Amino acid sequence: MKRLLLAPLLLAISGCSSDITVKTDLGEKYIVKNSAVTILPYTHKDLINKIKKDARDNKSRYRNCEFKFKGKKRRGDYLTICEREYGVYNGISAKENGDLVNIETMQKYGGQVFKEDKVYWYDIRFRPIFVDLNKNKISKNYELISCLRPRDYFSSVLGDKYFGIRNRQPKEMTGLAYESMKAKVCKKYAKFK
Repeated sequence: MKRLLLAPLLLAISGCSSDITVKTDLGEKYIVKNSAVTILPYTHKDLINKIKKDARDNKSRYRNCEFKFKGKKRRGDYLTICEREYGVYNGISAKENGDLVNIETMQKYGGQVFKEDKVYWYDIRFRPIFVDLNKNKISKNYELISCLRPRDYFSSVLGDKYFGIRNRQPKEMTGLAYESMKAKVCKKYAKFK
């Protein structure tokens, strides 16, 4: 007898979907299926490696510039054209030096402990399905959003500087169903420890 009572309950539970569904003001829907979501975490180590790679690339462009202009200066300027353009002074990239020194200073004197595997933000790629009023399903283009760790300097400032994530953040307060869907994707899949 107990088996008969559990069967409808199990069917009801298994029929529930963990997909994200957002309705528009007209009753249309956006659906994001779990199978259409790809999550890529960005850690402290990824950020440091990107800063160092950008500095190496910047130094390489600087060396190519110096080869081309051979240390020429503009009239009345004490920096060469290439030093001013690429921010490399005495072989040191100001970009790399500044950001890495800030991180080291925060660690030494600010009391912050940085773990290499600490996730600062997630890039989440998904493909929503639009269901119109006639129940026609239309698959939309792939969407890439960045879900940031709340109130975190590295994800908001350095993440935007080196990865350009500011434009990929969902806008939660717009009231648009499409943006609301993006915010729900962040809330569901971006799990910070």
